[in-house]
Amino acid sequence: IEEIDGLAALRLVRAAERAGAERFLWLTPLGASPHHRSRVHRAKALAERAVTASGLSTATIASSLVYAPGDRRLQRIERLTLLPAVPLMGSGGARLQPIWADDVADCVLSALDRRADGRFELAGPDVLSHREVVRLTLKAAHRRRRLVPVPLTVVRPLLLAHETMAGP
Repeated sequence: IEEIDGLAALRLVRAAERAGAERFLWLTPLGASPHHRSRVHRAKALAERAVTASGLSTATIASSLVYAPGDRRLQRIERLTLLPAVPLMGSGGARLQPIWADDVADCVLSALDRRADGRFELAGPDVLSHREVVRLTLKAAHRRRRLVPVPLTVVRPLLLAHETMAGP
């Protein structure tokens, strides 16, 4: 994770500098910080530091969860709706503001056209819990299923076992 989401950004910036690029645009998730629980978010925060420390004109676009047709997160939820009951990690209360991929693309193009430097944060207009996202997915699939919260104390060992078998 650190290699792909962290060091690769530094390599990209250095390559852009060597190539004589004048501008560098970086996309990162909202909430990425060096102290985040998620390794991906920590690596993205370090990558953002490398980008902003470069000598290039830079714009960072930090977005909430981006979704589009064929989105693997939504496909994963939709596959779970085939079960008699849909498991939710924890209470399903985690909140997010999903944003449509086309809207993010419009913002990226605008940042390139305006040559504005700095950090720009993007989020969709609706604040939804994970539970609400699952319910919307069920409704779109025309399925009725019970939602079953799975305590994080049960989820963590399952994820660790999966990582042990499948790799990090």
